[in-house]
Amino acid sequence: MNFLYSIILSIQDLSKNEIQKKSIINGSIWLILWLVIIFFSWSHMTSLTQKLLSWIPFTFIRYSGSYFIFTLLWIQAILITLGIIFYIFNRFIERYLEKTHSHYFILVIGSIIVLFYTFLFFYYKDSFLLYIAHFIKILPFQSIEELISIFLAILFYYMLFSVSISLTLPLIINNSLKNIAYEEYPEIKIQKIKKTKILYFSLRNLAFFIILSFICYPFLLIPVINIATMLFLWTYAIKDTYYHTVKDLFNLDDLNKKEKYLLALFSAILNFIPLINIYTPAFGLLLFYHYMIEKKEI
Repeated sequence: MNFLYSIILSIQDLSKNEIQKKSIINGSIWLILWLVIIFFSWSHMTSLTQKLLSWIPFTFIRYSGSYFIFTLLWIQAILITLGIIFYIFNRFIERYLEKTHSHYFILVIGSIIVLFYTFLFFYYKDSFLLYIAHFIKILPFQSIEELISIFLAILFYYMLFSVSISLTLPLIINNSLKNIAYEEYPEIKIQKIKKTKILYFSLRNLAFFIILSFICYPFLLIPVINIATMLFLWTYAIKDTYYHTVKDLFNLDDLNKKEKYLLALFSAILNFIPLINIYTPAFGLLLFYHYMIEKKEI
């Protein structure tokens, strides 16, 4: 249950002003840069996505559009509700931690929310899909192919934006992580981190992310699998950067592949909520930090 406990601590540290300030600055800079990039490359990107869609049967495209939005609304409903509960009851959870194993409490609440929305969405699935299909029809597009191509272009840009902020925050948040560590573990030894090493992992994984995104694009149109595909791409892009940032900074023990992927996976989940996703990199780094620090006896 060390993993769940690390999630709780990471959410609590995410409320620190220093962490929020750097997350907002990092996200704002990249948002401006990507808006400029989109302005100059939009026509090329939509042409590319239309060409990619031309290789897929039309019936499949029409079927996947509504289901993609349906799946996205389902997972956003779960994440937003969990976020609201953590925000409102954070103080209660913090006090509850001192008395018993609150990770069981969090696990139960999380499971109830997931089961509730899963039942709600899939019980009324036909109604949801009908409303979504009606909404798609009233949009000012000449064809469903045009709509999906634009949607796919926006999705590519959004995924790249999310990866960009995730791979640059580790370079500017080291001092904040040090301050948190000194508050919680005054005797901890902190090393000077090699930013060139972190930059190497960031650029390497960004290149792989771009290549894999275009290779895996058909999976982005398949319900449920699209969510798994996006999570896989984001997870692969950030796992090494976050891991080596925390490990090298605090001289911590190695993690196995399963642990790295699991931590990166949960770090990437917040990317499904626009605007909130600017805090995803900070949450991910804090999650790696708390998990790895708890494994080592200070």
